[in-house]
Amino acid sequence: LHSLDERPAVPHLIFSGHRCFMNFLALKIDVDTLRGTLEGVPPLVSVLQKYSAQATFLFSLGPDNTGRALRKIFEFYRGHVAEVRRLVEESA
Repeated sequence: LHSLDERPAVPHLIFSGHRCFMNFLALKIDVDTLRGTLEGVPPLVSVLQKYSAQATFLFSLGPDNTGRALRKIFEFYRGHVAEVRRLVEESA
């Protein structure tokens, strides 16, 4: 095993019997706020560079309408459930 400072930059090869496996780790980093962009990303980039690691950074741009979208979904299902309930009661 390697200490963190001696870790090789290439994927580790693991031999098991006659098979060889490569270990990979995919890093996806979501950045959702301006504070995360300004204060969180630079230290993460430094750590990634130190260990010759790579990551994909995904930045949220524009207003967050997640709550509005969820509300629409719940309103749709609430109306759908009410309609199904009405149809079941009429058929009984």
